[in-house]
Amino acid sequence: MVRGIAGTLLQIGENRRSPKAISDILATQDRKAVGPTAPARALWHEQVWYSDLSW
Repeated sequence: MVRGIAGTLLQIGENRRSPKAISDILATQDRKAVGPTAPARALWHEQVWYSDLSW
């Protein structure tokens, strides 16, 4: 999922898609609408911040 979002953001940065594409993709929940899958290199999960730890 993250790699698909990264690929879509790359397309937006290259002016091949409008920034509205992100909200459209999330609204339709269609995986086929996501941009190309970004390569796995240099993508990692570093930290999570929780505002409330009393769940």
